Amino acid sequence: ADVGTMCDPKRSCSVIEDDGLPSAFTTAHELGHVFNMPHDNVKACEDVFGKLQENHMMSPTLIQINRTSPWSPCSAAIITEFLDGGHGDCLLDQPQKTLALSDTLPGSSYSLNRQCELAFGEGSKPCPFMQPPCSRLWCTGKSSGHLVCMTRHFPWADGTHCGDGQVCDRGVCSAKHVQHLKVDGRWGKWGLFGSCSRSCGGGVQLSKRECNN
Repeated sequence: ADVGTMCDPKRSCSVIEDDGLPSAFTTAHELGHVFNMPHDNVKACEDVFGKLQENHMMSPTLIQINRTSPWSPCSAAIITEFLDGGHGDCLLDQPQKTLALSDTLPGSSYSLNRQCELAFGEGSKPCPFMQPPCSRLWCTGKSSGHLVCMTRHFPWADGTHCGDGQVCDRGVCSAKHVQHLKVDGRWGKWGLFGSCSRSCGGGVQLSKRECNN
């Protein structure tokens, strides 16, 4: 994907290869580029935020995403600056039709066998004895004509059956429970401003607030 081209009519696009349900993470990563986000390891990010962990959405290599904090502070700062500068105003138009999000978890729609087939092709099956369940999807595949176990380092889909009365939840096999209704939060209080990104001249100070009220 091109970087920062969200409202460019000729370059506002991304190309994503479908390699199973984890393609959703690839899609989010590529959309991040269109919203002007670089990879987390670039010098511009490290100069302001220091060395970032490698488990955020804009890591150069997507392996294991931090579910509680999927986007890095650098990504958050850059998309905020991008939108505040008016570079995403084309998104403010009203959609002709609203697409309702499904209330069912993906694992209840795609069996473990189907998740393997989507990731590694028809005939692929879950590898037995790859424990613990839910944490990482291991599937059968072929390498040099031999049957092997392969992984893309992503967990089983949330909602996948993993035991009696149990389903996967964020990579952990947990007791199945009734889903609670979603309630939109409201803005919490602003936090304290951090230190300035530069000791001289124009710099940046960041303050955060969460939608948790």
